[in-house]
Amino acid sequence: MSKLTIIDGNSLLFRAYFATAYPGMEIMRNQEGIPTKAIFAFSNMMNKIVYSLKEGEGIIVAFDAAKHNFRHDALETYKANRKPAPKELVEQFPIARDFLRNFGIFQFEEEGFEGDDIAGTIAKKAKDAGYDVTIYTSDRDFLQLVDNKITVN
Repeated sequence: MSKLTIIDGNSLLFRAYFATAYPGMEIMRNQEGIPTKAIFAFSNMMNKIVYSLKEGEGIIVAFDAAKHNFRHDALETYKANRKPAPKELVEQFPIARDFLRNFGIFQFEEEGFEGDDIAGTIAKKAKDAGYDVTIYTSDRDFLQLVDNKITVN
């Protein structure tokens, strides 16, 4: 394996949700009433990524473990002005994890860290180990990692 694809799971789910959330549009739900539109878009994105991989290439999805992390301890106002995630999106996070597990995609989260911290750390370590790394995220902070071995999509 010479290539590793890293996905910022929270970022991709937010992108899936907001790409399909049009004003006045009814939210797609399953028979139990649980919203599923973000999962629908997320699964389409994941399928496209997975089917672009070649034999032996690796993939990992990094998620936020909880709301509180080391940055909150360092800076009291960290994300203080950020609106909470929409309830309809939050309800889909466990479904996304189940989808990935059933699809056989390794996912990782660690208490006290955000998914982007995990993804960035893995990217740097993979690069140092000789891998070409592609990161899927909409978080512009990842652009500081871009070089001849790390790309951001």
